[in-house]
Amino acid sequence: MGDEFPLVPEHMVEEIIGEKPPKPEPGSAADLARFYEKVKNTEEEALTLKHLEWGWKNLGPDDGPGLAHVIKNNKTCITLE
Repeated sequence: MGDEFPLVPEHMVEEIIGEKPPKPEPGSAADLARFYEKVKNTEEEALTLKHLEWGWKNLGPDDGPGLAHVIKNNKTCITLE
């Protein structure tokens, strides 16, 4: 989630303000931060760990740019589940 709602959990923003928060630009810093939060890894972990176990059932089309960034930049990963 971006700086627009820094203290409100993303799933509560629509309920509080009556509209969905704006989606970050795909591949932007805000989008990558959202992706790392979703997969429960820091950027450093995602880009350096040998084994990443994220459970594919939780990833969707909006996660493509974040996943592509990790695949492109993690040169040590041998298992991505």
